[in-house]
Amino acid sequence: MRLALWPRESFDELRQEAEDYLNSGELDGRAHGVFLAIDHGAPIGMIEVGLAGKPEDRRAHIEAWFVESSARRRGIGTMLMAEAERWARGRDCRTLSSDTTPEYPESPAAHAALGFRARPGEGVAILFYKPL
Repeated sequence: MRLALWPRESFDELRQEAEDYLNSGELDGRAHGVFLAIDHGAPIGMIEVGLAGKPEDRRAHIEAWFVESSARRRGIGTMLMAEAERWARGRDCRTLSSDTTPEYPESPAAHAALGFRARPGEGVAILFYKPL
C-alpha cells in the first residue's frame, strides 16, 4: 500500500522505513503509529501517524492514509482516521495535521468530511489541520 501511495519511491526504501518504525515505534526519532484495515485476511487500508513539530506544539501529523479503491466508500478511511486521532490524543496532542497534493484529487473532500480545514501550503501541497 505504501508503494501505491508513493509510486516514485523505491520499494526497498519503503520496506526498510516500514521495518524500522514497526520495530522501534519511531520514525525519524519521533513516536509513530501504524494502523491497518484488514478484510478477509488481506490489508485494504492503512494510516500512519506521528508526532510532529516541537514538543510544545502538541501536534500529530498523518504521514500516510490510503484505502484500496475497491474498499472505498465503506467507512474504512473514517475508521482509520479515528484510530489515528485516538493515538494522537493518547500522546496529549491538541492538533492533527495532514497534507496532500493534486495527485490525489479525492483527498481534500475526504479530509473536509472528517473535520479538517485546509490551509495554503508551500508549493503544490495542500495542508489540513483539525483540533482534537
